[in-house]
Amino acid sequence: AAAGYAVETEPGAVLTSEDEPWRARAEPDLAFILSGEVWPTEVQREVSPRVVAKWAKSLELCGRLALVLYHEEARRKQRMILFETRHKLPAGRVLLSSIEAMEAGGWDWEELTTPR
Repeated sequence: AAAGYAVETEPGAVLTSEDEPWRARAEPDLAFILSGEVWPTEVQREVSPRVVAKWAKSLELCGRLALVLYHEEARRKQRMILFETRHKLPAGRVLLSSIEAMEAGGWDWEELTTPR
């Protein structure tokens, strides 16, 4: 929000279909609007390949996902995990940043795409 984004701190579930709320869903930590698009956002404490399935769900349903790590070292590790697992993820766009970079100012999102 400090960077000028409209942020929803309790965005609710992202559903495959409003008529079928019990089907595929993603539950992001928060969401923000960038260029008119809602970006489901995960604030990642854990840097591990175990969370790939969580990312896949958001990419499958929205085609986009933002990941915010606590510090730059964790962001770099997360980027490597994304790179290594990119062929296991649905096609989409992923934005990466860290709270450390945001607080330092002058930051920008790093964008990666998943090819599948």
